[in-house]
Amino acid sequence: MLVERTPEHQEYFREGEEVGYFSSPAELVEKVRYYLTHDNERQRMAEAAYRKVTSGNHTYAHRLQQILELASPPLLHLPQMMQAEALQ
Repeated sequence: MLVERTPEHQEYFREGEEVGYFSSPAELVEKVRYYLTHDNERQRMAEAAYRKVTSGNHTYAHRLQQILELASPPLLHLPQMMQAEALQ
């Protein structure tokens, strides 16, 4: 996986282990050319990134679950809040 070098990406993924980082279009082209000629390394990194994402609670399903957990307490009180506003 080739991703833009950002603090957020660097927090989750190890360079050379799970991802290849780039900071410019020229560096991206350089990395693409490199990994197209290094199949084993590319495959190893792809598998490591996949394992990290699917086993580390980083899937869309995990994110949705987090959002629902964060939003659910206020949402549970929404009908009561709406009723109280209607009485005012």
